[in-house]
This record gives sequence, C-alpha cells and structure tokens, in this order.
Amino acid sequence: MQEVSSICLNGDGHAIGVVTSEGREIKATLVLSNATPYVTFKKLIPKEALPETFLDAIDSINYTSPVTKINGIMTLL
Repeated sequence: MQEVSSICLNGDGHAIGVVTSEGREIKATLVLSNATPYVTFKKLIPKEALPETFLDAIDSINYTSPVTKINGIMTLL
C-alpha cells in the first residue's frame, strides 16, 4: 500500500488522479478520500484550488468527537 501525497487537479479544478509518496502518478476518473476533511482539503489539494471561505470552514471543524457519520449518494462508481 502506498500513501497519497497529493491529489491531481485539471484546469477546471476536477480531481483527475493522485501522486503517491513514492512519486507514482495514478490517473483516475473518480478520486475518493478516507482522510479527514482537513488532510484531504488542506494537505492533499493545492491551497489555491479552493476558496478561502471553504478552507476557513474546514479549519473550524471540531474533531473532538470519536464518531463521524457521513451520508452520501453516489451515482457513478
């Protein structure tokens, strides 16, 4: 297993793959993250790719609860 060091974005800001800690580029049509929002949006995606208000909202997330619940609908896999 390899750790992801960054998420690759195209010119429109859509995720198109990842770069591993070993420098390997893996292209993808869909990128999912099981990391925290802080790691995903503040560490893996370039800061300039996201609005400052969004990054501020990520900074304000309270991680003190040991439980996280995520509800979502996925139309394509």
